[in-house]
Amino acid sequence: MTSAINHLPKEVLHLVFSWLARIDEPEPIDRTVSLPVEDTVLPPAKKPTRTIFSDATHLGWITATHVCRRWRNLILKMPLLWAGIAGGVLPSYQICEAIIKRARDHPLHFWHWHTFKIHRLRLARVVTQLLPLHRDRLESLALPIMDSLDTVALTGHTLTRLKNLYLEGMGNMPYNADHAAVDAPNLRTLHMNAIFLPFSASSLRSLRIDFRRKVNVPLASVLDFLPFTLLLEDLELRDPYEDEDRTPALHYPARLSHLTSLTLSGTAEQFVPIWKSIVAPSAVNVSLRVTGEESELEILSCLHALLSQPNKDSLRFSFDEDSGTFIMHLYASFDGPEYVTNDGKHRSTGVHLSATDIREDYKTEICKPYDLTTALIAKLVPENIRWLDCNLILDYFNDSTLCEPYYVRDLLRLLKNVSTVSVGRESDMKVLHELLCAEYTDTPFPRLRSVILKHPRDTIPNTNGTYSAVKHMLESWAYLGLICSTFLARHTPLLRVQVAACSVEELGGNEDAWRAQERWIRGARAWVDEMVVTDLTVQDAHS
Repeated sequence: MTSAINHLPKEVLHLVFSWLARIDEPEPIDRTVSLPVEDTVLPPAKKPTRTIFSDATHLGWITATHVCRRWRNLILKMPLLWAGIAGGVLPSYQICEAIIKRARDHPLHFWHWHTFKIHRLRLARVVTQLLPLHRDRLESLALPIMDSLDTVALTGHTLTRLKNLYLEGMGNMPYNADHAAVDAPNLRTLHMNAIFLPFSASSLRSLRIDFRRKVNVPLASVLDFLPFTLLLEDLELRDPYEDEDRTPALHYPARLSHLTSLTLSGTAEQFVPIWKSIVAPSAVNVSLRVTGEESELEILSCLHALLSQPNKDSLRFSFDEDSGTFIMHLYASFDGPEYVTNDGKHRSTGVHLSATDIREDYKTEICKPYDLTTALIAKLVPENIRWLDCNLILDYFNDSTLCEPYYVRDLLRLLKNVSTVSVGRESDMKVLHELLCAEYTDTPFPRLRSVILKHPRDTIPNTNGTYSAVKHMLESWAYLGLICSTFLARHTPLLRVQVAACSVEELGGNEDAWRAQERWIRGARAWVDEMVVTDLTVQDAHS
C-alpha cells in the first residue's frame, strides 16, 4: 500500500467506507468460491482456507477490511455499516450473528433478501431464525410469512425501533381478524405482499398492500385501519380480493390530511368505498388502474372535485395496443406529469386513470375510449385545459373498431383554450390535420400557438425509435406545413413548432432522405416565429 493511502486521515477513511457501503453492498452470487479465513467475516479458524457458503457472496465493501490492518480496525469500529447488513444478505446464521456483534447496540436491518433474485428463500429463512432473538433492535425488517410460526414471532410484541416493514406471504395463510396485531408505534413504511396482518402503527407514512387477488381479506377490514393512520402520506392497494357483496364505506371517514398519493389497481366497486372512507387534501394525486367496463365511469363522478380544479391544465391520452390499455392523465403543468417519493418511487401527479382490456377481442361489454373521454371531459372544466398531449392516440381514435373518429375529434374540440398540442412523431399527420384544421371557417382551437412532434422514445407507450419510413417523414413535413399555412390564413398563426428530427439511422441509412428533411427544416423556419428541431445530431449534420 502506498504511503499516501496509508496516511489518509481517519475522518476521510470514514467517509470513503460509508460511501462504499452505499454503492457496493454485499449480495449473493451464483457460484462457489474459496477464500482465506482472514478474508471472511467469520472468527479465525485453524484451516488456511474454507468455503464461506455453498453459494458464494459478493462481499462488496467488506473487501476493504482485507486491505490492511488499519483499514480493518477502522471498519470494525463503524457499527452502523455492520448493522445495515445484519440479516437478509448472508445465507449463514453464524455469520449474521458475528455481524450483529459488530453492530454493537445500533438498530439492525434484516432487509435485503427480498430484493435479490438468487437464493431468496435461503436468505429469508436466516431472517426467520434471527428474528426472535433480535426483534427489539430492528429498524428495518423484511420477513417471509410461511406459516403461523412466522406470524407468532412478529405479532403480539411491541417493536419500538421498527421503521420499515416488508412482509411477503409464501404460504397459504388465511386471514384471521382475531390475530394479534403488529405493534410498531414508530413504523414509517409498511408493505405487505400476498399477505395481510392486522397492524397498529400510528406514525405510518406509507402503506402498500399487494393482495394479488388471492389474499381472502375483506376490503372493509383494511378500511377499518385507516382512522388509526392519520399521518399517512402514500396509500397503495393492488388487486384486492373481490368480495361478492359491495364493500360499505366507513361511517366516519378517516381524515388523512397528509395524504399525497392514492394508488389502486382494482375495480370501481373497490375504489368507490375507499374514496368515500377518507377525507383527502385537494392536492392529493390519484392513480387508478381498472378494467375497462361501463361501471368504471362511476369513478369519474367520485373524482369530480379533483378533475375540475383550475390548476389541472394538462390532459394526456395514450393507448398501449399490446395490453389494450387506454390511459387518461389530467395534471397541473406546474407540477409536471410525475414526481419521485422519498423512497424513490415514481408517482403520477393529478389524476391518472388506466382502463385495461378495452379491446373488443377481450370482452363484449367494454367501455370504449370515446365513452371514457366523454365522461372525463364532462367532469372536468374544458376551459381549464391548455396543454393537450395525444401521444399516438389519434391513430387509434381513427380506428373505427375503438370509436368513431369524427365523434372524438368533435369531443376534443370542446377544449377551446388549448394552446399547445403534442403528438408522437410517428402519428399520422393527416389525422392531426383533420383535428386541428376543420373544413369550416372557424378554427377549432383559436388559442393554439404551439405544436410538438415528439421523438418515439418520449411517446407513451415508448417505442424503440427504429421507425424509418421515408415516405412518412416527407408526408409529415408536408402536412405540418399545411397546418401552419391554414392557421396563418385564418389570422391565428402558430408561434412555435417543435419537431424531433429523424436520424440517418432512423431513415434506414438513406442520406438523400435525411438531406430532404434538412431542406424541409430550412423552409419551415419561415412558417412560424420559432422552429425548434431536436435530435439533429452533429453526426447527422455532417452526413
